Amino acid sequence: MRVVVIERLILRCLNAGPLQPWLGPAVRGAVAKPWKSAVCQLSEAEQIQHKNCPFGCPHHDGCDYGRTVEPHAAGRPQQAGSTHIVFAPQYPCVANGNAASGTVVPLKLVLIGPAIESRETILNTLSESLRRRGFGEAVPVKCELMRDALQFTEHDLLPGDFPTVSQADGPTVPRVRIRLSSPLFLKQSFQQGRSFKESRPNHRPHLVDLLSPSLSLIERLFRQLGEAPPLDAASANLLKRAADDHPPINSAFEPFFQEKTSSRSEQVYRADGIVGEAVYAEVPLAILPWLTRGGRLHVGNHRVAGAGGWEVILD
Repeated sequence: MRVVVIERLILRCLNAGPLQPWLGPAVRGAVAKPWKSAVCQLSEAEQIQHKNCPFGCPHHDGCDYGRTVEPHAAGRPQQAGSTHIVFAPQYPCVANGNAASGTVVPLKLVLIGPAIESRETILNTLSESLRRRGFGEAVPVKCELMRDALQFTEHDLLPGDFPTVSQADGPTVPRVRIRLSSPLFLKQSFQQGRSFKESRPNHRPHLVDLLSPSLSLIERLFRQLGEAPPLDAASANLLKRAADDHPPINSAFEPFFQEKTSSRSEQVYRADGIVGEAVYAEVPLAILPWLTRGGRLHVGNHRVAGAGGWEVILD
């Protein structure tokens, strides 16, 4: 079954102006806001109260926007799902932070499951929004979505694509390089006192810190698409144990900070993550398919805005 589509597009700037290095949140907003406004069936008062789809929305199952961008709204917070769309512009989008007229920004668009049916709506909404409003407030940079530059690939996500747990103790790869294609936002917990754990940004992820969100994402997507996940919880834990004790042997990860406006709270806060790459040694071969698909589908916080993508390179 075809469940994943990846399109590579081009945004061509129509005028000069500043652009943030990580353009993903702006691209997401360029699609999500006008799309939601056009299709939302809640009353005007309810839309003002709920900036994004509320949990348990009675119209969710028949709403293309909700099923694609906010599938978690079908249930309760503790049953949150994973978005079926990722907007991943090139990072950094321009070398010096300023676009000129004619500057091009490559854009990867990932569509999963039901999002594939909304492909034309997404592309048309993005094209119209970027021509009319563009990016930024003081000096908006308007863009043209170059559809003739589209590159289209398909990927099946099938249980048989993933190694069995019995292979976790099998061969290893001497050196594996994880090269981030966008900022990565992961958290790690620190014990404070006897019971309280403080969550902080993870600026030096071990191999298991990359594997765990990949496993979780793929498990949730399979369930949302009505299929049994490739691994149960016990088997996933065995793979995580195989990835334990694998810190990077050569890390070129660097801290990344950028202000981001929350569409829910309308507050500005600082996104705190990492960019760059790192090398890991003696990586179990059975882990690589999970890491490869995790990087392709993007993981971690702000995934819908293109964060958490990477390439797996065998050194």
